[in-house]
Amino acid sequence: MDRYSFGAARFDPSGDRIFLGWVFSQFLYGEVTGIQCGTWLYRAPSLEAAIFIARQATEELSHVRRMKKILDLLGCSPEKVHRGIRFLSTGMMSGSWGEHVCIEMAIGEGLVLEVFHALEETIDHPEIQAILRSVIPEEIRHAEFGERETLRWLQRHPSDRRWFETQWAVQVTVLRLMRLWLRRRMGSRKSHAVWSQLDLFLDFVFRKMDLRVGRLGIARRNWSEASPVALAVRVSWGLVLAPLEKVRMWSRRPRLLTDSYMEDPWIKTTERA
Repeated sequence: MDRYSFGAARFDPSGDRIFLGWVFSQFLYGEVTGIQCGTWLYRAPSLEAAIFIARQATEELSHVRRMKKILDLLGCSPEKVHRGIRFLSTGMMSGSWGEHVCIEMAIGEGLVLEVFHALEETIDHPEIQAILRSVIPEEIRHAEFGERETLRWLQRHPSDRRWFETQWAVQVTVLRLMRLWLRRRMGSRKSHAVWSQLDLFLDFVFRKMDLRVGRLGIARRNWSEASPVALAVRVSWGLVLAPLEKVRMWSRRPRLLTDSYMEDPWIKTTERA
């Protein structure tokens, strides 16, 4: 299960310009909020992780420029972000390093990656495709780093799996609501070659994300297949316990690098010129 194939279906950069402008406006906001990773630079658990975060922050800023370039190529001005995207990007900011690498990187960047793959395949515009191809390897790197760091975190704090699972259930709920909203937005365009595959594509993305979450050992069930009642119960439980969980996870923040750098493996093993 690598990536979904749309076959010969393509977006027309001219005829679909309004919708594509909306899509890349959402990504423009997402890439701006991606710079939030910089908040963890000072509290990264190691210098190696801090070096990665510093590079990621630079890449996220570069992605902002590239999303704006795509909007310019489409002849579109940036639009206001959808409240669902705002919640997933900003409303779920993390309270611990483990929450950051799991929710924002392994899961969040993983979701973004699947949509980038789809857009790169379906937008019939060489320059836009080239920009997306330049972004995809960086998104892959971010998601893979998130997975590695999540597994390391859970080795030290296995009880956090319960909270991470709840966070994933919240994301599934929001994504389902956005799916309904997109169906309504489609309206008479349901015969569109790409639009008509929306449900198949989203089902594929959910299955792939269930596999990713399963690799991390977080969820005891596939929440993307859960009933609305089961999701509502889980999310409600999360809302009740959220303040306590946030305080507990905030207390697990790593020491500042200025306090821990002397014991850092990178300092001890890196050769000096």
